[in-house]
Amino acid sequence: MNKLDIFPTEVFWFDWGGDVEALLEHTKKQNLIPLSGVADQSKPYIHLLDGYKELFTWIDECSEQIRTHYQLHCDKLSLTTAWINRYQPKQYIHYHRHPMAAFSGVFFLTGGAPLVLKDPNIWRTNHSTIPISRLDRPQFELEPIPGRAVMFPWWLEHGSVNTLDSERWSIAFNTMPSGKINYDDGHNLSSAELEVAIRGLEVK
Repeated sequence: MNKLDIFPTEVFWFDWGGDVEALLEHTKKQNLIPLSGVADQSKPYIHLLDGYKELFTWIDECSEQIRTHYQLHCDKLSLTTAWINRYQPKQYIHYHRHPMAAFSGVFFLTGGAPLVLKDPNIWRTNHSTIPISRLDRPQFELEPIPGRAVMFPWWLEHGSVNTLDSERWSIAFNTMPSGKINYDDGHNLSSAELEVAIRGLEVK
């Protein structure tokens, strides 16, 4: 028997060589917005703070590898937002996507509750139309490894539930194409030139 895998969902991971423990201690000093039942979060601009410059310079390099892998017709995948997530025991983030992004990602500062990715093909998970199989996998759990960044297309639903007694800390982020976009489509009918605007933003 032969098999052809088509329309795969590709998820990328990268391991940072920086000081994760020091970054975690720095992150614990940041202001978070407490949310009832849901993971506590910071404001979405920590990529502009000096204390995260080394991390996000590296994430820019990771994004460039993805841009090159897909031969995307843009100058760069630029960071647009980034924020801290703290999952205290019994806290969660429901399944969600990241609209207004191209690729999204999470950087793990600690281990703990897994990141759960949901099968994007809803028909494959509809057991009323096909026989149930022991191989069915409607979701995939990724173990959080401190210092690891995971990146995926914005439309891939994901979430997490912290059923453990310890906190889980992570940093989420989004990227968008920037610079000259789609100038190589042959007609330039869908081309644009975009700049990620951060000038004038007052960071507190």
